Amino acid sequence: APPREVVSLEVVLHGRQAEKLDIVGRVCARMVGASDRLTVRWTTDLGAGLDGADVVLIQVRVGGYRARAFDETFPHEFGLPGEETMGPGGFANSLRTVPVAVDLGRAIQQYAPRAWVLNLTNPSSVIQLALQRTAALRVIGVCDSPVSMHEGIAGILGSDPSRVQVEYVGMHHFGWITRVWYEGREVMREVLDRVEELKWITVPADLVRAIGAVPHPYINYVLAPQAMFQRQQGKRPRAEQLADLEDELLVEYKTWLATNDPQSPAGLTRRRAVWYAKIIAPVIQHLLTDARAAHILNVLNRGTIPWLPEGAIVEVSTILGSAGPRASSPGAVPPDVIALTQHNCAYESMLVDAILEESREKAWRAMALNLLVRDAAQAKVLLDRIWPAGGAPTGESP
Repeated sequence: APPREVVSLEVVLHGRQAEKLDIVGRVCARMVGASDRLTVRWTTDLGAGLDGADVVLIQVRVGGYRARAFDETFPHEFGLPGEETMGPGGFANSLRTVPVAVDLGRAIQQYAPRAWVLNLTNPSSVIQLALQRTAALRVIGVCDSPVSMHEGIAGILGSDPSRVQVEYVGMHHFGWITRVWYEGREVMREVLDRVEELKWITVPADLVRAIGAVPHPYINYVLAPQAMFQRQQGKRPRAEQLADLEDELLVEYKTWLATNDPQSPAGLTRRRAVWYAKIIAPVIQHLLTDARAAHILNVLNRGTIPWLPEGAIVEVSTILGSAGPRASSPGAVPPDVIALTQHNCAYESMLVDAILEESREKAWRAMALNLLVRDAAQAKVLLDRIWPAGGAPTGESP
């Protein structure tokens, strides 16, 4: 059947800070203009925003940039790299974010039970797993990183990405490209021979070639943690940079709204939020129109990867249409990739259990499973820092 046409689309923005939401909403509405095919409205009422939605995008940052800055820095005290999805920083972010995401999931189930839920909140697979365990929702995790990896590999082959196909397997921020085809011919060996040209790889190139798979940029935190730690020394946390940029953009937006300038605010290009064009908009388009296309997405495993649990959240190659993603099972996968992914899967599952059950015992076990933490005593000290004994799991500095 030919793809359906979406006659009109209403975008509803929801936020808790009314003043900031109003500024962003008015900028969006003015950019859309007097279109009869696209309208924008905004509200601080979650139920009103969700009511009857076909697609819901979850993009929240619990604790704001201040909390992200904590995630990016407190692990340094323990000689570990800081990051909002990996290591102890990702653990702290999960403690704060899972309870909020669970509440959002229950609201979606109440007001938009048939909606496709796109999760862009980090740590993405942890959040998605918690949503799947606590609400009856159709959840898809989206991330632009696999798209960028695909583009990078096409680049070293001197090709347009449309002429290159990849097989991808793993979890969010924990995936690998295991096979590459160029115009129908498998070229994985050629890619591995030139892996030094892929600028995101810090893992020794000879190890990548020995494994036989191209790692996601965040695998650097697992296989080259000291290099990542050293790279962060003396640098201002990314969260602080983004907080300053947000303040500057809000001032610019208010100034622009007071003018008749027909051009969009120049600051829109400074944040470089490439994930909307690379993955979010295409996924929404293919869900609503049934224009089926290949995407690498986070979905419930359900046997797609036979060496991971059925209920795990996996990031794999899919074909997406209005019925949702149809996942493809990977071919042969290197044993190193299997072992690391199984370990990460066990960690994320234990972490979600710990948060949902408010169990410090399971939280300690989860921290000890974290691939950046190699000592059980250190895991206990890290946990005490973000979940004090007798206190609530806040994920923040006491």
